[in-house]
Amino acid sequence: QSITDKYASEIKGFTIVGSLIETSSEQCRHFVKIGRKLTIEEIKKEILPIAIENKNLPEDFDVYKLPSTKLHIGCRHGFIGYI
Repeated sequence: QSITDKYASEIKGFTIVGSLIETSSEQCRHFVKIGRKLTIEEIKKEILPIAIENKNLPEDFDVYKLPSTKLHIGCRHGFIGYI
């Protein structure tokens, strides 16, 4: 998270790391389905609405907090920012 915080203005998106299992959340499944490397805009448009609708994230979620907050409580995926 500290690297993302330091370079937030340069981060273009995030890569999801980890496999899907039977109990993976809808938003994690969708992230992997549409691409493991998504831009900030794609995440805001495609992924966050699912997580918010399922009450896994607050409506005011800061996408740059993905490395530490993840997409829901207990999420086993890693989120790595890319420039």
